Amino acid sequence: MITPDRFLLLAKRMVSNPGIPEEEARSAISRAYYSLYHETLQLVIKKYSLDLIREIERQYGRQLTIQERAKLNSLDPDFLCRINFHRILPVVMRNMQKPIIASKFMNFREKRNQADYDLKLTTAQSDAITIVTNIDKFVVVVKTM
Repeated sequence: MITPDRFLLLAKRMVSNPGIPEEEARSAISRAYYSLYHETLQLVIKKYSLDLIREIERQYGRQLTIQERAKLNSLDPDFLCRINFHRILPVVMRNMQKPIIASKFMNFREKRNQADYDLKLTTAQSDAITIVTNIDKFVVVVKTM
């Protein structure tokens, strides 16, 4: 089973090679973001599951059933596929009085979206190094929440 830190290690390896092509720079940004995403999701589920469940219920417009809560708490992949945690996690962090963390998380998601979807934007290796390095530092901050 893969762990979030492995995505970040891959991203750091990718940007450490001199002269990487743009597709590798873009992939490194994406892998680094997903490391942050999974670290954040795991932390929120482990430490702040009530806040998370409350926000998911608010997003759903109803309370979760006992079965849905069990699926959420067990990280059931089929259940998780129906939830857009990319949007929910920053809301949960904002509700926890962590607006700076929420804002940075959304910023890194935007960088990942640009790397994955905006083909008109040129992504240089130096940009990827900066983003991967900043995500690496930010993961440490998230882990202390």
